[in-house]
Amino acid sequence: MPETAALQKPMTGFHLKLIALTTMFIDHIGAVFFPQVTLLRVIGRISFPLYAFLIAEGCRYTRNRGRYALGLGVFALISELPYDLALHPEFLEYGLWGQSFLFQTNIFYTMFFAVAGIHIFEVLRRRSWKAQLAALGSFAGVCLLSVLLYNAGRSAHGGMWLLYASHLAALSYHPLLLWACCMLEKRSCEGEKPSILSNILSAGPPLLALLYANTYGASYAGLGVLLMFLLYLAKSRRAQAGVLTAWVLYYYGLQGVGQVLQGYLSLPYMLGRAALALAAAALVYFAYNGLRGKPVNKWIFYAAYPVHLGLLAALRAILNS
Repeated sequence: MPETAALQKPMTGFHLKLIALTTMFIDHIGAVFFPQVTLLRVIGRISFPLYAFLIAEGCRYTRNRGRYALGLGVFALISELPYDLALHPEFLEYGLWGQSFLFQTNIFYTMFFAVAGIHIFEVLRRRSWKAQLAALGSFAGVCLLSVLLYNAGRSAHGGMWLLYASHLAALSYHPLLLWACCMLEKRSCEGEKPSILSNILSAGPPLLALLYANTYGASYAGLGVLLMFLLYLAKSRRAQAGVLTAWVLYYYGLQGVGQVLQGYLSLPYMLGRAALALAAAALVYFAYNGLRGKPVNKWIFYAAYPVHLGLLAALRAILNS
């Protein structure tokens, strides 16, 4: 698409962030206070596809993917308690080491796993197969450590601090893989064309991040990580819109049909979710001009997530008291 045509489109990245943030607020208000009003949940389905697209764009243009992943990981930890209090208050009934504390983790974990996987993917493509295998072995160790800590936290002698330790172990996925892929090789192979074996092995961390998010209970699980990775690989706006469309048709369409047949969802609700999620692909292709837009500090958008969840949880507690 010619640059002049793209610049004529009305929406910048700032506008997409505002739409994603606003629809997420509406979705969470519906989930906390009006669960019977399905329209609010339907409106919220536009949020995640837009966030996934913005994360992929951030990975493509950021100066430091490692720092990008670190910021997401920090906010994953900060957001977990407000997330559980607002959207999964049942964890209090299980005690502070209740089940939802690990099986229902917030969206920042999904974003962290995706960005960390993309970062390691790009680093490993310029490393030897020895460093790549070392990174994959390190990942296996992270998985084992987080599972052991989680099981300890769920035991009668455990506690919330052990569950948070398991969260920290999960977030160590990124720095440990970076260390492992570099410990056998001090320099990258810049300028050298990656071999077929190198390309295959370097795809391991994103795929493992997908599986880890799936077992760790991150929002949208492995399919959310997969969407961000595919959006990162898609170079043209048409390809990105195609990835979003295919993902929505599978996640909200094909899976939704199965849920309708099983009686979990109504047909209008399923169709409404799919339609609003598809609107994200339309915005990306027809409205987004590729510009960053108004320069607002990203930490404001990050902080809006735990802050609004905390406020929703506090307001519900006040109303129920």
